[in-house]
Amino acid sequence: VKRAGGLTPSAYTEGASLKRPGPDATNLGDKNAIDTREEEEKKLMNLKRLQQSGAKDTATSEISQKIISSDLVGINLDRILKRPGSRFDLLVEEGDILRVPKQLQTVKVTGEVLSPNSIVFSPRKSFKQYVSGAGGFTFNAYKKGAHIRYANGSVQAASKFLFFNNYPKVLPGAEILVPKKAEREPLTVQGWIGIGTAVASLAAIVVSLLR
Repeated sequence: VKRAGGLTPSAYTEGASLKRPGPDATNLGDKNAIDTREEEEKKLMNLKRLQQSGAKDTATSEISQKIISSDLVGINLDRILKRPGSRFDLLVEEGDILRVPKQLQTVKVTGEVLSPNSIVFSPRKSFKQYVSGAGGFTFNAYKKGAHIRYANGSVQAASKFLFFNNYPKVLPGAEILVPKKAEREPLTVQGWIGIGTAVASLAAIVVSLLR
């Protein structure tokens, strides 16, 4: 940062991110290069598990693939500048790109909301108020899977306490994403036959007990 002349007055350090070359940019001929294919396979498996558990996003497979191969590293530039050389101060590698955006003033709301759009940021607004500003949740919204992607690339999901959903704090430049509920398969003829058989068996047991 110092070699680049320092930060400008309009720099938004909370949105700073570190971008590293993806697996496609890895030089396989370099013995010091790190093969990240195994890590990418783990990301793909985790995404499939989330989809199978009901957290099915409305994004297309192409967008999902971009998420899987994401090489954006969430950093805390404020903490790094205050404590250089600490564990938060990452070592810069060849090909790394440090991005510091200007002051951001909007919050993007996408996914299963009635009117996806960007809303002017206000520190007084809560997560649900931003969703309301986008028309509110749709009927198919998977509310428990709602999460927020911050400007620095880090992601935080909603949590649940008892019967209440606790949503993460919203910051300037963040994007709120509301996934879609997993579609339920309609009951087949065999399924209805199975239910009918079970009901008939239960009725027979009740009749035999009443005799």
